Amino acid sequence: MRWILLAIFATACSVPTLPPTPLPTATPTPTAMPTFTPTPTPATSVPVPAVRATPFGRLVCADAPLSPFQVGDQARQCMTEGLIVRVRPSLRAQVIAVVRNARFQIIGGPECGNQRVWWRIETFDRSVRGWVPETDPGGSERYLCPFP
Repeated sequence: MRWILLAIFATACSVPTLPPTPLPTATPTPTAMPTFTPTPTPATSVPVPAVRATPFGRLVCADAPLSPFQVGDQARQCMTEGLIVRVRPSLRAQVIAVVRNARFQIIGGPECGNQRVWWRIETFDRSVRGWVPETDPGGSERYLCPFP
């Protein structure tokens, strides 16, 4: 009888072996990624006035007389007293030299300031290089004249 009970007990305790069931895998759901759109940074440079040509010259600075010059032109001093040459295009800038009866090559500019058009010049003998205004504020007195 022991054997019968053992057989019944063994049969009752045996668990049939089933093949393993694969676990379901999660399929990733695509999510929308935020798109970064850079915001343009506004320019911080000082606007340069447009240069307009006219039959009498070019409007270089809005608050100054017309100018017949551009970089590369030659000019001469057309005033009788000395022409003040400065380090920068400003009446407050350091004076480099005072020249008389000089001829120049225009090597830079124009710059606008003090109701004048300023040009960077170099004397023909290359002894002086700096900034000079083309005229007085109203344009009634011209400091630089075209050459020849």
